Amino acid sequence: MLYTVERGSLVTKNYVTSFFNFRPTNDQRTLLRNILTQFNSSISCRFDDARSGLFQDANIKFNPQKDEYNIYPFELPYNLLMKGNTKSKLIGREIWPGMLNLLETSFIPNRFMNYNLSEDNTFPLTPLVNYKRVKMLTLYKQAFEKKIKEIRPLLTKLKSTTFTFQTSPKILSNYDYSTFYLVLPLSQQSCKNLKQLSDELSHIRIELLKEHQNMEPGVYPGEEKDKPILFQPCIHYTLGKMKIPARKDQNLHFGMYETYYMNEVLLKTKSQLSDMFGAKMHDIHKISDRKLSLNAQEIEKLKFIPTDLTLSMSGGQLRYPLST
Repeated sequence: MLYTVERGSLVTKNYVTSFFNFRPTNDQRTLLRNILTQFNSSISCRFDDARSGLFQDANIKFNPQKDEYNIYPFELPYNLLMKGNTKSKLIGREIWPGMLNLLETSFIPNRFMNYNLSEDNTFPLTPLVNYKRVKMLTLYKQAFEKKIKEIRPLLTKLKSTTFTFQTSPKILSNYDYSTFYLVLPLSQQSCKNLKQLSDELSHIRIELLKEHQNMEPGVYPGEEKDKPILFQPCIHYTLGKMKIPARKDQNLHFGMYETYYMNEVLLKTKSQLSDMFGAKMHDIHKISDRKLSLNAQEIEKLKFIPTDLTLSMSGGQLRYPLST
């Protein structure tokens, strides 16, 4: 998500974010392409399973982790009027395939593409923050470069740190659920290694408010007023992305409930589904058993070391080496 969008209308394009770059080897690129192809096929099979009624007994509670899903309290569930419901009333409600658009729409995220596997790849370290005035980008850049000097020893240490992925992929979306991303989240240990750097960089926007009068706080798409998001909710590598067009009635083809159900149920392996639902899923033996996770060998082959740190702003990117 590069811009703040409200119902398809561009609000601002003055954004800043930062990320690590890494350069996959030829073997890693080939493996990533193969994994993307396999995941697309597996996801399509799971949607077919859901439409065939094989998940009719797989009910779950909508209980997303903080800031991982953008909440639309006035539109959902589909075909029912929910205007007036608050975010708190939506958390914990039961969801199942019958109440989702999985059965009605042909617009589903199952054909993820990636045209950048031949280039350097990235994973985000900070939330993408939007500003109304271009001047804010200059102030942010100055603060960012000052911060880089302060944390130089940390960057030097990370230059020789190896990072790995989790076994399970995940689906993320932009703020208005018009673009979906199939991602490989970094492993728990890798995220732990990055936490100090991510926190230092994410807090730049707050430090600027203390240093400059009349400084804009900036906006991260989806955050609540006076509750700035000061961390990257899911540090990940984007394996592929797919756009879904908006509906004419401004509703969503594939929204927060669908995305949550996809991550928590449809993307689970057959053994995970068995552990989650047991005998409640009467047709679990009929569900497709395709590739929906990385094996230990693939995780080992995809280990990487970052090459440099990038500050990305509307209009360009600035790269900073991890060691001088």
